[in-house]
Amino acid sequence: MISRILGTASTLLVYFLAATVVAEALILGYLWSAWGWDRQRWLEILAAAQGITPEAETRPAGLQQEIEREEPSYEEILQQRAARFRDLELREQALNTALDQLKAEEQQLAQQQQKFERVSAQFTAQLEALSQGAKAQGREQVRAILESLKPAQAKIQLVTMLDQGEIDEVVLLLRDMQGSKRAKILAEFKDQQDNKKVAEVLRRIREGEPEASIIQEARRQLGQPPSGS
Repeated sequence: MISRILGTASTLLVYFLAATVVAEALILGYLWSAWGWDRQRWLEILAAAQGITPEAETRPAGLQQEIEREEPSYEEILQQRAARFRDLELREQALNTALDQLKAEEQQLAQQQQKFERVSAQFTAQLEALSQGAKAQGREQVRAILESLKPAQAKIQLVTMLDQGEIDEVVLLLRDMQGSKRAKILAEFKDQQDNKKVAEVLRRIREGEPEASIIQEARRQLGQPPSGS
């Protein structure tokens, strides 16, 4: 009895397993035809069933290449760093070259400025010397003319110069004049107004004018005390 029951159960189990296999085959066949599964898809399913996720294989080829491009090799990283370092070196060299050129141009400009100032000072000194020489020569000629005139006529010329504010020129003319000629001309200043003019002229001659005033002004500009203090 028991043997018959076991035999019947075994037969039913075999039928059940066979039916299961047939059902799975029918399902797989349907999925193959309906969903378009191929061999690669079956391999992925089998790998997933075993707990394996083939990321590199499941990624599209373009995505895999892009990932590979985004991850440069160690050699490429060194090359990139070397290129950046070289670029910085070239920029620094260009900057140093520009700075050196600027310094050279500034030095050249300073030398040219010094040369210009030196030439300008020499030219100004020459002009001043020519001016002073011309004035001295002209003054000498005027003095000779005054000495050749009669004392009264010479006095009129000197009074005219004094009225025009040329007292320094009168001082220089009388100071360099012969003593006898000067005495005769000064004797023509007879009235009180004339005496005041003569007194001022004589005071300036005594104090060494107009050179003394020039010296005092130069001392003042240099911050030196006046000679009389």
